[in-house]
Amino acid sequence: AAQMDKNIYEIISYKVLDQEAIDSMVAKAPDEKQEEISSALKTAVDGSAQKALANMAIFPAFMLVAYILLWLWFKARGGYKPAVIGEGH
Repeated sequence: AAQMDKNIYEIISYKVLDQEAIDSMVAKAPDEKQEEISSALKTAVDGSAQKALANMAIFPAFMLVAYILLWLWFKARGGYKPAVIGEGH
């Protein structure tokens, strides 16, 4: 198979292409089609970089929203106040 599974942060799965497997498949194609196949592959690989960047940004963006919501929640309650564990201290 020309695809391999990888994970980011152990929660975001994505597939990558095994370049050696792709090169061997292209080499098996008829000579007149190899240039066309290579060009189509290059176009696909160049376009996938933007999708990969978007996938990588999902988790940090979620964390930013979560921290902003926590900050707003604490601010609405009068700010962060430490918890008192025992009486008489």
